[in-house]
Amino acid sequence: MSPYFYNLPIEECKGKILSTVERSKVCIIKGPTGCGKSTYIPYLLSSCFPSSRIAVVEPRRIAVTSLHKTLSSAMEGVGYKMRFNKSVGKDTRTIIYTDGSFLNEIGESEFDYIIVDEVHERSVRTDIILGLLRSNIKNIKGKVILMSATVDTAKVSRYFKADVLDIPGAGHPVKIEYLPECTSDYIVESYCIIKRIALSKEDSWDGFEPENKGILVFLPGEEDINDLYGLLRKLPAIRVYKIFSALSDKEQSKIYEPCSLRKVILSTNICETSLTIPGIGYVLDSGLQKVKIYDQMSHLGIWSISKESADQRLGRCNRTGPGTCYRLYTENMYGMLPLQQSPEICRSDLSQAFLLLLSYRKNPLRFEFLDYPTRANAISALSFLLEKGCISISSIREDLRCCLNSSLVRHDGAVPDPTELSLDDIRLKITRYGRTVLRHPFDVHLSHFYQQSLGRDVGYLASILVSLVSQDSCNFLKYKNKSQKTDIEFLVCLFEGYLESEDKKQYCAKHEVGIKHMEIAKRIFSALNRKKDGDIEMIERVFSLAYQHNLCERMKDGSYKHLRGGSVVWIHPSSCFFKRKDRFIVFVDIFHTTKAYARVVGRYFKAA
Repeated sequence: MSPYFYNLPIEECKGKILSTVERSKVCIIKGPTGCGKSTYIPYLLSSCFPSSRIAVVEPRRIAVTSLHKTLSSAMEGVGYKMRFNKSVGKDTRTIIYTDGSFLNEIGESEFDYIIVDEVHERSVRTDIILGLLRSNIKNIKGKVILMSATVDTAKVSRYFKADVLDIPGAGHPVKIEYLPECTSDYIVESYCIIKRIALSKEDSWDGFEPENKGILVFLPGEEDINDLYGLLRKLPAIRVYKIFSALSDKEQSKIYEPCSLRKVILSTNICETSLTIPGIGYVLDSGLQKVKIYDQMSHLGIWSISKESADQRLGRCNRTGPGTCYRLYTENMYGMLPLQQSPEICRSDLSQAFLLLLSYRKNPLRFEFLDYPTRANAISALSFLLEKGCISISSIREDLRCCLNSSLVRHDGAVPDPTELSLDDIRLKITRYGRTVLRHPFDVHLSHFYQQSLGRDVGYLASILVSLVSQDSCNFLKYKNKSQKTDIEFLVCLFEGYLESEDKKQYCAKHEVGIKHMEIAKRIFSALNRKKDGDIEMIERVFSLAYQHNLCERMKDGSYKHLRGGSVVWIHPSSCFFKRKDRFIVFVDIFHTTKAYARVVGRYFKAA
């Protein structure tokens, strides 16, 4: 056995794991964070059944690369697949997928074991994977293993009629410290606590000496991480690391390297379950996370976490011994947190999910989800797909909205009106254009924009824009001395300048943009491989046409009213449109800080 797996709590359950997997078509393995599920179970199956083919599905790229590195050091034949990057050879028998990459192959590859990790996160893609596996379970050759630290085992067990195996954890004690009153600045509060830990030797308790134990800080987003990083850099006796989705494999690996100083790791919610960092004795929990919500428009904002997430974060400090968790909120606020986060499919834009299901010849109105999406979001998604030509809908009624309203499966317990249509009266089909859009590696809105651009000879400019805009966690427009008149023109100039610059680090610093995000954009752009063509006005016209569903009109107070949903949005000071007074604008989506701001604004051109 690889030394990596010595002393893991899960190792003691080897016999139970094998017997549960072998007797069940579908099983659920539930174990606390850090018990070793993600690494040990693929290793165990590969060791016991060397000829078996294993698929491991992870919700994040960073989890794929971390797991691949660990398993590759312990066994042979391990590969991975994710967007724009894969490492698979003829001898590969275990493949680690991102959920999106697995969905692209779910009907093509046969595996002896399909392991779906982090089921508790309930991303849209995970829910679709679960639904597709369930609907086709009789035809699946191998076994299905669902894994998570906090999965609602009762609901998933009923959904699959699956056996459940609980893996015990180490169970070291944790001291929880709440704030006596609410704070308006969790960055400063975090800094003060870290400084106190770093500069003074705290009292030991229960025989545990916390000196040099690492500090893990959970913050909502990359900007918060960078702000706190700037404050901490001058503190002695610590080494500060950053963890977020745009991190390169090389940067990520640094957090595991030995260090004589106390490690301080600033992370988004990635470290809740996707990564386990050894030696953590302290957790600072802001109680916040970034979440995307759809309500006529996509909104990216900062929201409170659930009790489940708070307990996951707490569990990061007692993996190898007793720990301390500082919750940067009051005990009363913890009591008011929801028990669980609502599944993503209940609060997200469903356009991509529905188009994907239709590509598998699954009617999204009939599909048996683990949790059903809202009727309003379902109607919105199908209306968008129909408007863009991605699907066709036929029924005896001409009014789509009336048709869908009356025919969506009832999940609220209400008795359907006997005059309503049955689902058999509706035919949904993906069009040839819909399949073309689905082939692009972006969400359906960006993919539609990109495909429209290819048809108008502005594919090169569109490649630049989708490479940047697809990274919705980054504001590329911060540079204050813009000479360009529109966001699109600035983004094109920013990226072309980056490609031409000799000192890319200095270029990014000058233009106030993260070099890691520009590196990702360059990688995406290179994969699209478009020849230089087109002009700015044409790409802006295509952008306007593609995003007409986000058309807004200016109000007297300078805000903009969404003409379909009625919501109010504002132009962010970093946008080229901030001082302009265009009557109409279009935009990609919304991000929240002090207000609801439009992200990447474009000029409106009347459709020809």
